[in-house]
Amino acid sequence: IAANGLDDPNFVFSGQRLQIPAGGEIVATVESRSSGSGNPEIDSLEGRGDLATEAVLIVNESDTPTDLQGWRLERPGGPTYTFDSLPLFAGSSVRVYSTSGEDNSIARYWGETEPIWTSGAEILLVDANGETVQRYSVP
Repeated sequence: IAANGLDDPNFVFSGQRLQIPAGGEIVATVESRSSGSGNPEIDSLEGRGDLATEAVLIVNESDTPTDLQGWRLERPGGPTYTFDSLPLFAGSSVRVYSTSGEDNSIARYWGETEPIWTSGAEILLVDANGETVQRYSVP
């Protein structure tokens, strides 16, 4: 607990980097895999063209959590989805469904009445500062 600066030993998240002490010295560091960008990224689009299943999968493969509050998913010239407060822990993911539903920690719902994504469309992931983090081309 002390080696990792944990306030609550019951609150450890998937992908978190932990140091393993033995006899007072650090003998190992367990690290999450990292995408290298340090930012959440669009991993894939699921169910393209089917409103009931269409979803953008966003993953955080870095070793630090990111609050997605104010981040946006955009289709240039089309609709924009803006995240409310959503901590995306290291190693975790969230799906943004095009349809309506009840938001939770692993799924958000855009509330559209028709599918958003078509082959060749571009999905933009934009951070809270308005910087485009990623451009994803729909296959």
